[in-house]
Amino acid sequence: MRLSAEDLRDALDCVDPVEMLIRATDSAATLTHYDTDLVLLDDPGCGLRCVLPETSLRDAYAASMAALAARLLIAPGVAITCVLGGSRLHLSVLARNVKAISHIAVCAGDIDTRLTEYLDLTGIGYSTTTDFHEAARGANLILLTEPAPAFRPCESAVLINATGQPLAALAVDRVVTEDDLPGLVAGEYPGRITRADTVLVELHGRGRLSPQLAADLYWAALASRPTTTAHR
Repeated sequence: MRLSAEDLRDALDCVDPVEMLIRATDSAATLTHYDTDLVLLDDPGCGLRCVLPETSLRDAYAASMAALAARLLIAPGVAITCVLGGSRLHLSVLARNVKAISHIAVCAGDIDTRLTEYLDLTGIGYSTTTDFHEAARGANLILLTEPAPAFRPCESAVLINATGQPLAALAVDRVVTEDDLPGLVAGEYPGRITRADTVLVELHGRGRLSPQLAADLYWAALASRPTTTAHR
């Protein structure tokens, strides 16, 4: 069996990948290199063997972690969102799974027709620009997938650094790493101390390959388009 990048996007549009990450359990599934930008998902427990696109799987994981961080750390109220760069998966997962978002400004990226239809349907505003400072002005949720010029986030903002590179010096109240997120989910410690806190989230950059998430998306893809998604 083989799934395409489009199949994975279909699956992500039909499920909540953030909840998949939260509820992930130990699995016997494995992912191994298969060919250029392809990995083999093997789950002996259910006889599953499927070839999937590696880049799309990594993007799905990275996008889901960014959405998880936003859910956990965004201050109560609406979210004015700025995204610098980012794949279409990043934008779609964020828009569909962070319910507080009221507007998305995209810099150095694009919003395709499929996503604009969803944004129009749900009443989420959107804009594109080549000026990062314009996109980030007033934003209280900022996702960076490319290096950004120096800037000052607004009070109470959540800044998610998914570039895999350190940012220029920023005045923030709290720094949270990707490894801290399970502890936040479990309620072991708070994400922010006060509503006004500015929080920096440091993700690992390039998304990890998660066999459990891959298996969950495989089954979701089959359920979303059972007659056409998987092919031999």
